[in-house]
Amino acid sequence: VVRPLAFGDADAARSLPACDLVLASDVAYEPRSYYPLLDTLRSLPGSCWTALLAISQRTEDLGGETFENMCQDEAISLRLKYTALVGNVRPRRVNIYELKACNVKLEGREE
Repeated sequence: VVRPLAFGDADAARSLPACDLVLASDVAYEPRSYYPLLDTLRSLPGSCWTALLAISQRTEDLGGETFENMCQDEAISLRLKYTALVGNVRPRRVNIYELKACNVKLEGREE
């Protein structure tokens, strides 16, 4: 079953049935979305899901303010699964990261 989910809507995230896999693409390009994304992932039911996040590196726009750095600051382990250069005119590196529920701090989360 595929369902959309808005960042920051913890109630909607908690109302979903437990899932095995979360797929997200181009979701971490705006620094103000990092914590709502993380909070939404923390609100998902179950403790065994895996998220695959496709993140385009935009360091020229953001400097060091990247989702990857925010996860590192929060002690959240992102595992790089795949990387590629995409685009012809202004190529960008796109990284596919794996994030497991057990690697996300779950403080304040209701089970």
